[in-house]
Amino acid sequence: NMRDYRRFLTLCLAWILLLAGGEFRVLGAQDETDEGVKKFGTVHNIAEDRKIEKIGGLYEPEGLDKYMKRLFEGVNARMDALEGQVSRVEKQLQEIHALLKSSSGEKQTSR
Repeated sequence: NMRDYRRFLTLCLAWILLLAGGEFRVLGAQDETDEGVKKFGTVHNIAEDRKIEKIGGLYEPEGLDKYMKRLFEGVNARMDALEGQVSRVEKQLQEIHALLKSSSGEKQTSR
């Protein structure tokens, strides 16, 4: 009985180590394939469009607040442009609607 119990524990321990080792190998493989962005001779694990600043003589990625502000300013500018386009299309549709309404009104009065 004790021998069977030890075999069972050994198999369980081997199984756990096998599973854990496989997970560590997968994590290691992911880290090796993640190359990052090389700027000014240094590899940074940052987005490709994130800028590098020289702060106190050292090159560092721009702060996350600056990066996000720049991204949101771009999104806001695009949204403003789209709002302008929507307004123009809406105005054109109103004009077309008015023309169709007036032309259908003329047809009804001419009968």
